[in-house]
Amino acid sequence: MTTRVRIGEPFEGLEVESDTPNEHTVKLIQATAQLEDSRTRKSLTIGAIGFCMLIVLIAGVIGIIDGTFNEVQAVYNVIGPVTAVIFGYYFGARRTDRNDETK
Repeated sequence: MTTRVRIGEPFEGLEVESDTPNEHTVKLIQATAQLEDSRTRKSLTIGAIGFCMLIVLIAGVIGIIDGTFNEVQAVYNVIGPVTAVIFGYYFGARRTDRNDETK
């Protein structure tokens, strides 16, 4: 009996055929899913940081035009903590995988 595993749209090219579902097949599917998740997280993070930089730039231009930089301060008070959380997550101390803690 052959087991055929096929993953949905995000993994169109992944088809695994095996006589028995073994450990290697499961690890391959998990690794592919983790790769897709990390790519999605990276894209969202780059988009969020880019959006924050754009908003600060616009506030700076408005500040130059009207002669005060109150807009930059107001925007930074909101965006500063958001970017701190993002950078803290990506550049902070490395966490171990929870699965590794149980071994």
